[in-house]
Amino acid sequence: MTNCLTRNATFTAAILLMALLPAAAESPAPPAELLGKSIVVSWAEARVQRHVGEPNFRPVNANQTMSIYVSTAGRVFSRLNLATGAGTGSAERVQGDQKQSPMARPWESTFGDKTMTLTQPFQKGAMRKLSIDFGPGASGCKAKVAYVKDEGAQTSLGWSPITKKMVEFQSIEMTGESCALKAGNVFGTE
Repeated sequence: MTNCLTRNATFTAAILLMALLPAAAESPAPPAELLGKSIVVSWAEARVQRHVGEPNFRPVNANQTMSIYVSTAGRVFSRLNLATGAGTGSAERVQGDQKQSPMARPWESTFGDKTMTLTQPFQKGAMRKLSIDFGPGASGCKAKVAYVKDEGAQTSLGWSPITKKMVEFQSIEMTGESCALKAGNVFGTE
């Protein structure tokens, strides 16, 4: 009887441990050196796009700035500012906030020892991937942004915070990435 109870307790403990491990592996905490710091990444995009329903694709140049704050508690706050010939727009995200609109262009962040990766899934067909490498002690940063199409996708769909319409993208080329790391909260509040 004692042997059976020991096996049941061991089995229950193993199940609980397996249930907890994936959650910890999915979202590692930010490195301590990033707590209370902001990262600002800017880049240019040369796009071929059209609003859904329009007959022709056209070239559009866009400038984007992603501002990120990693709070002292490890929460990630981000704001994407976008400018094109049609105007300006922005989208904000607090990681883990489930109440945000599905059109909020969410960025999900993951951390490595000296890296941060943010991914932004489009509504269909692609994602943006922002990879940031930090210097020793988070003393500086380098960034690379990529447009990653789903396998077999010819176009992708995304929501424009400028025109408030769905946009179909044929291609997006990112260039001119710059990255700055700053002490404190770029948004001015905790």
